[in-house]
Amino acid sequence: MIDPLILRRATIALVILLAGMIGWQVVKSTNEQSTATKERDPSEPELSLGSFAQPSLSSESGEQPAGELTLRVGKIGSAPRRDEITVLKSLPNSERDWTRAYTMAKGNSCRLIAPGASVSAPLSMARSGQHGELGRTSAITIGLEMASQGRQKLPSVTRQQVDQYFEDHRLSVQPKLYYDEEKRVYFGTDCLAAFFEIERPGYTIEPEPMINVAVSRFRTLGIVGVSEESGILLGRTLALMFAFEKSDDTVSGVADGGRQALELMLLHLPQDSTADDFDIEVYITSDERTNLHRLDLGNEAVNSPLPTISSEVRFDKMILMGMYPAEPVVTKVHFRSAGILSMEMVTRLTRGTSERTGMSLTEILDEFGKLAMQSPIDTAPKYDDPEVAEAARRKYERLKAMREEVSRDDAILMPSKRPMMTGLDD
Repeated sequence: MIDPLILRRATIALVILLAGMIGWQVVKSTNEQSTATKERDPSEPELSLGSFAQPSLSSESGEQPAGELTLRVGKIGSAPRRDEITVLKSLPNSERDWTRAYTMAKGNSCRLIAPGASVSAPLSMARSGQHGELGRTSAITIGLEMASQGRQKLPSVTRQQVDQYFEDHRLSVQPKLYYDEEKRVYFGTDCLAAFFEIERPGYTIEPEPMINVAVSRFRTLGIVGVSEESGILLGRTLALMFAFEKSDDTVSGVADGGRQALELMLLHLPQDSTADDFDIEVYITSDERTNLHRLDLGNEAVNSPLPTISSEVRFDKMILMGMYPAEPVVTKVHFRSAGILSMEMVTRLTRGTSERTGMSLTEILDEFGKLAMQSPIDTAPKYDDPEVAEAARRKYERLKAMREEVSRDDAILMPSKRPMMTGLDD
């Protein structure tokens, strides 16, 4: 019979032996991995994991070596170059194409800025020889007002509260801007919206659910405009679309399912815009993309008494024992127009003719902006410097030729001294 004491000692010795063998294997494996890391070819790609991954182009040559793959995460992706931004090569043609483009852009819906953030955040300082993010800036402000349809269906107290809420608040649509190594500024596809009180425009606040619905209906399609002459992607024009309901004036107890209307909005940076000096021009279509208007932005302050765009809202449902309005429907959009150009003419200019090369949408907006700022052109002004005079003469002739071509087709109305109010309605 085996002595229990001897059996216990043998078991302990076997456990110690096995533990030593396992420890030796772990140390050996660690040393091998360390040696492999030190001896690895420095040109071999190293992968790091992150939430978003995409191939990275070489920052020096702009070309990606064959077989190299880098997962880009964090701050690297926060300042995309022009060729890394969604590009809209041409505007859709048919109603079906417009609807499809709007549906496909659902992932690029405008997003509300979290409460407590700065409404007018300061822009970053651009550095020469580098590209980076400038930040967000207000392009337009949107005000809401209650439509006349259905006002009497609201209790008197509720109607007054809704009117006061609309009067006291504004929505600022703010695109993100970036700059390249030459400090030329361009758009990204991120669209943010700041909701705030007019009396306290410093910080954003929590909006009512109806505001979230309105903001989500703004969607970015991408940057527009590749120069036909140079083939360079300009990035100075950002195309957005928004939807509202075209419904009957008669209001029922529930939503009447009116037809959705789609309009185009173009945010545009003039030709000489730099990171140190730029202004955003805004263009918007009306009558289901029949005409293109250059908006009169007026006072650019976010808390200006008059918003850039005013939307009429109708409520088709009441909840909480009929005391709280729900299911808001935007029925009309009003704005101040500083000039009108038909979308048919825009299409013709982009296609070109046998005598004239086509223009990109960005180049058309450049000319449209110049025309809107000019008084009727009779003769070019006088300049002492011959070179300046010649450059001015060519500029005025080009603008005059474009103005005459558009006038023949009865497609453009030059702005008057007082901007006119225009409505997008049914």
